[in-house]
Amino acid sequence: MQFYGAPDLVTILGVSRSKAYEIIRDLISDLEQMGKLSPKAGKIQKTYFCERFMLNPDDCDKLLQNSNQEKEAI
Repeated sequence: MQFYGAPDLVTILGVSRSKAYEIIRDLISDLEQMGKLSPKAGKIQKTYFCERFMLNPDDCDKLLQNSNQEKEAI
């Protein structure tokens, strides 16, 4: 199972870090209301995140890879 943290959401969605944590809290709350638990605090399951935001997981991974490569080049 793969997870996204706030820095990943910042890159994928282009939001602030505090907004990313707010999104994660909201998604975890939704999971708990459905009777499911998120095993990691401060992170959200990749598949659930992509499903809720109607994103292709492969596209999200490419964005993260490109961002990491840009950081390494600097």
